[in-house]
Amino acid sequence: MGLQLDAGRVRFAAFVIMLAVLVLVLALFFRAIWSVLQVFIIAGLVVLTLDWLVEWLVCHRVPRWAATLAILLIFIALIGVFALFVIPPMVTQFQQLIVDLPGVWTRLIDRWGAFLTRFPTFRQAFDPGTFLASLLRGAGSWAQAARTVFTTAVGAFTATILIIVVTFYTLLNPWPLVYGVRGLFPETWWSTIDRLAHESAVHIRGWALGTFILSLAIGILDYVALMLINAFSRENIPFILFFAIFGGLMEIVPVIGPIAAAILPALVAFSINPLLGILVLLAFFVVQQLENHILVPIIMHRAVNLHPVSLIFALIVMSTLFGVFGAVIAVPVASVIKVLYDEWYYPLMHEGKKPGIPPKEGPADDPEEVTAT
Repeated sequence: MGLQLDAGRVRFAAFVIMLAVLVLVLALFFRAIWSVLQVFIIAGLVVLTLDWLVEWLVCHRVPRWAATLAILLIFIALIGVFALFVIPPMVTQFQQLIVDLPGVWTRLIDRWGAFLTRFPTFRQAFDPGTFLASLLRGAGSWAQAARTVFTTAVGAFTATILIIVVTFYTLLNPWPLVYGVRGLFPETWWSTIDRLAHESAVHIRGWALGTFILSLAIGILDYVALMLINAFSRENIPFILFFAIFGGLMEIVPVIGPIAAAILPALVAFSINPLLGILVLLAFFVVQQLENHILVPIIMHRAVNLHPVSLIFALIVMSTLFGVFGAVIAVPVASVIKVLYDEWYYPLMHEGKKPGIPPKEGPADDPEEVTAT
């Protein structure tokens, strides 16, 4: 009597073996290919950000190749304008800040020295030499993380060209890639895979577009706020263009980024005048409140529906594992995990039900009403 094998079990076993081999290969060669993976992750984020524009043009009877080329050229032009008109003055102000930083720190120590003498540990930590050494170490780690993406495997120019080429060909014809990934799974899973992929793409696209809009808005608001402070005060805050752009860029890092962006301009302002420092903190606080209560609900209402504790946890874990790049992609990774939990795991564990909304306060009368999110 021949051995009878169930076709479904054979396919599932093949899937498990393929998945195990893929995980093993990634584990063995992760360090060697990590910089390449970063390039393709960046290209994937750009694709998801621009795809809806291409689809909109295609729906209005523009050939897909023309729509893809037009959107990509506009995207490249925007990057070129930013690099040509914004980066040079920002770099100039940053260089001036680095030169002036020892004097800024010395003035801070002189102004607050009487207070720091009561706390020797803090005084040692705020010593100019200790501070500058820590700053250089931190800047070196950030610079190394930035170089990893563009120099470990390819080069800055080559990586940029590679991202543009991958983005172009993916936008031009994404379906072979989509169907190829779907083909890795059993056919009975395809409807679920399609649904999960669609929801994940919607969340990531919303995060990318929302982050871009928020970064632009926060950068402009920070610049206007610092300009108003300079306009109505006798003493001016220097380097406001750098502080504004830095504040906009730090929007990429959730929760912690906006707080970190306020520290350096506040320290510079406090070294000039304590009242100026308070005004800077107040200005950044007002901008943060505008962001939390007006901009985020409008722009990010669906893209990042995550509890702040979940965001902080994802940020710490991803930055610990993958450095600065991990901090940047922490939100989309957490969003995908939430989609998998809400759309697949929770219904699988609870007879097809989806997570409900927990009560705002007090225990629910019906225990089934309290569900995880």
